[in-house]
Amino acid sequence: MDHLLGISNGSGGGVEGCTKISDEQKTTVEKDYFTSKMEKEKRENKRQRVEREIAMSSSNTINSISTIGGTKKLLIRKPIERQEVDDVVAKKFYACEIPFNVARSPYFKNVIKKAIDFGKGYVPPGYEALRTTLLKKTKDRVTGKFV
Repeated sequence: MDHLLGISNGSGGGVEGCTKISDEQKTTVEKDYFTSKMEKEKRENKRQRVEREIAMSSSNTINSISTIGGTKKLLIRKPIERQEVDDVVAKKFYACEIPFNVARSPYFKNVIKKAIDFGKGYVPPGYEALRTTLLKKTKDRVTGKFV
């Protein structure tokens, strides 16, 4: 495109302008180029506006935009009721005989907040990681042996 339009410092890497294109052809190419560029900007602005509106949505519905095969689609998931989450947390406490005072711990609350911040797809560390690598990292951090 830079070659046809005679743009020497554009995205085409500093190519020389075409000397064989007529003024009429150049005007047509410029018109098509700028129309295409404006349409692209409009689509991008609309996409950003929709994403802002979704982010600002005050409903309990979880919304996201997913790109599937180059097509952006709005995904709306059924909201999870607070009671469902509370029930799962309570079952964990009961099944593992976790003392109820753990619920007062800032560490417990921080776990929940960090998992939410991470987002969908978070998988907590397993048995081996907790008893080996994560334990060693924590011990080194507490004792001042930063690795």
